[in-house]
Amino acid sequence: MNMMQAARKQAIDLISRACENTADAGIPPGVAWPEPTVEIPSLPAWGDLTTPFCLAAARRSGIPPRSLADALLRHIDLKDTYFTTVQAAGSGYLNFRLSDRWYADTLIALSSRGLIHRAVPLPDGMVSFVPVGADTPETLLRCRLLSRTFANLLARCDEIENGWPNHYVDFSEVAVAPCLLLYNGRSVDVSGPPRSLPMDALRFFLCADPAASVTVELDLAMREDGANPYYCVRYTRDRIGAVLHGLARRGFFVPSASDTDLSALSGGAERALIRHLARFDDTVLQAARTGHTGMLPDYLLQLADAVRAFYEKARLRNVDDPVVPARLMLADTARRILCDGLSILGIIA
Repeated sequence: MNMMQAARKQAIDLISRACENTADAGIPPGVAWPEPTVEIPSLPAWGDLTTPFCLAAARRSGIPPRSLADALLRHIDLKDTYFTTVQAAGSGYLNFRLSDRWYADTLIALSSRGLIHRAVPLPDGMVSFVPVGADTPETLLRCRLLSRTFANLLARCDEIENGWPNHYVDFSEVAVAPCLLLYNGRSVDVSGPPRSLPMDALRFFLCADPAASVTVELDLAMREDGANPYYCVRYTRDRIGAVLHGLARRGFFVPSASDTDLSALSGGAERALIRHLARFDDTVLQAARTGHTGMLPDYLLQLADAVRAFYEKARLRNVDDPVVPARLMLADTARRILCDGLSILGIIA
């Protein structure tokens, strides 16, 4: 289940129902309200979800946006929803805060997911990745990698939406801009055996926005430090895996959801990580809809940052702390999402 979508839908339903009960604000019946949109705000201070609905609806209602927001608040009932509070802010925004129930349900849903561990072929004639300009070996390599990534994106959409998502793809061709591979500042010949290239790193870097030209410096792609985005993602995945494996050898295993008090995950870094994990499905769906495969490596790098912020405070090895079982479940879920994202890119090991 896409828990971020579920929360958005609830917020939209709450706003729509509130619009039906605004006579006390002097709004005449029969107003043709615009369709509400709900977004993830750019700043945490603006809530977990926000909507500019009142700004768009003010002219139709005949009252200022902030007055409309205050009027809607009086008719929004959060009982049995995924929200704890909703507040009017600024010139007329409505900001929602997610509840303990949403965080728990999200972690349970994500922790039970399977992984993509296979290359999935695109149906014949569905989508072609076509070089722009000369068919250089580098650009043809990029087209092959993008085709595999896009097929795996659609396979994950199949898992998310329970059905092969033909309706997500309204294009049959993706133009792929040229790419250049450099080592020590010199162009690299890719016509030789693929084993001579860092293929997993190339899968990560070459899946950037197909419309954008890409130059990959193999010196950077093969570095094992924080300067290499691919290494940061892979290291974060492997580090969490190593910690969990070490604890398992001591007899401390990742618990099941039924044996875990998930309400204990109340810290800022913990909840920020859960919210970021919940964005995975939206990222996959949006990348499939647009063909912008680069959304996935960008998301994975941001997720790795969120995992590190959580790990620095979590003290996973302090097994006597009663909150550690829930943190182990969160850490393992983050590791699984990192694995899933990398496997969509074709990176399994």
